[in-house]
Amino acid sequence: MIELIHGDDIVSSRNYFISKKNEYQDATSYDGSELLLDALFQILQSDSLFSNSKDIFLENFLSSKKDSANLVKDLFMFLKDKKQVNLFLWEATEQSKTLISLFDRNSVKTFKTPSIIFVFLDNIKPGNTNSVSFFHNVLKNTNEDFVFAMIIRQFRLLLAISYPPERNIDEVKRLNPWQREKLINQARYFKLEELKKNYEKLYEIDFAYKSGQLTFSLLQAIDIFLLDL
Repeated sequence: MIELIHGDDIVSSRNYFISKKNEYQDATSYDGSELLLDALFQILQSDSLFSNSKDIFLENFLSSKKDSANLVKDLFMFLKDKKQVNLFLWEATEQSKTLISLFDRNSVKTFKTPSIIFVFLDNIKPGNTNSVSFFHNVLKNTNEDFVFAMIIRQFRLLLAISYPPERNIDEVKRLNPWQREKLINQARYFKLEELKKNYEKLYEIDFAYKSGQLTFSLLQAIDIFLLDL
């Protein structure tokens, strides 16, 4: 059995991956980005000293390879007669429809970011008194860690889009024209120095949170940040 776990909601997909791994007593994990197909075949073929079954959890195996579709086909062929093998593939990015189509529908777990998050992000601007209540509505669908990461990303993009095109970061260059236009319109609500200051604030909150030095909870820190815009 092969199960694909992916999606742009990386927090939810990661939590699901970890919960699945905890269900298997003798599960083994590997960094798929450093694993070649031949090495994976050897792992799948080797006998277990503790169980007849083999439960393998791979991280970013497909995303790190060039021809991921053919890799999946090779894996299915290799595991066709190996009923005791369970292979879980977690990918930090959403996979293509072509690749997903190779799996049975029940073997794919896709975690999509709720659309309300993007509406919230697009409406972050100075003087928007509804930002905090909007933020708490978003939390009904996901957690503050993920939303905070998305706020950081939004300000990184707003700051980048405020510079001349030749100075744009790759993340901005990959955006569709309509996405760029939305960011340009949103960035107009801020002065460049304000964007820099807010991005620095987010960095300070992030550092304090990860190092255990944050005076408030992360949720409270986000509330204060939004109120201070």
